[in-house]
Amino acid sequence: MAMTRMHKQLGITVSGALVLLFIFGCLLLFASKTVPAYMDDRFVEAALRKLPTGENSIIGRSSEHVRTQLTRTFTLNNVRGQAADPKSWEIQRVDDHFIVIIDYEVRNNLFSNTDVVMHFRHKLDTRNPEDCCRDRAY
Repeated sequence: MAMTRMHKQLGITVSGALVLLFIFGCLLLFASKTVPAYMDDRFVEAALRKLPTGENSIIGRSSEHVRTQLTRTFTLNNVRGQAADPKSWEIQRVDDHFIVIIDYEVRNNLFSNTDVVMHFRHKLDTRNPEDCCRDRAY
């Protein structure tokens, strides 16, 4: 009778638990390397959407004003890396309107010689602000 009870018990073996722990650890490592970059990207997109509206609107202003607004917003939201670097921004003035392109790449080391590379591109044309950040052409 004791043998029958042992036979009906189901559970996970030590090796099965180690495999699950390894998979969970890999997923956690991957998430810890990629999620911060995507969070920063959300702040970049929100900053671009906010530029043509409100009391600090860039329409009719100078390119330097656009740079100042972006720098302030990125500093306030703690956006770091290449997204906050003005070298990755392209600001073109067309009459009283602007075309702002923020194109950057984030590279994080996953382990050893394996990197995770994420490429982000956002485009704002103040003539059509509702189409902001839909430019996915590289």
